[in-house]
Amino acid sequence: MSAKPRQLDQTKLGTPRPTIPMGLRILAIILRALFIGALVAITVRVSSPQSETIWSVYETPSDLIRVWTHSLIQ
Repeated sequence: MSAKPRQLDQTKLGTPRPTIPMGLRILAIILRALFIGALVAITVRVSSPQSETIWSVYETPSDLIRVWTHSLIQ
């Protein structure tokens, strides 16, 4: 008598295993890779520091006024 429990073999049960077409598998892998790549790109973009130049002061009038009043105070 053996101590191992007997395992059922799925190929002998008579129930067919679901088959996924190869084209669908490849499409799923490509879409998953694109999704993960997009998540990585968004994470890198959001976590990167902002780079400001002196010319970015002119983007909004409130920034220009803030810089101008700060330079007057000093």
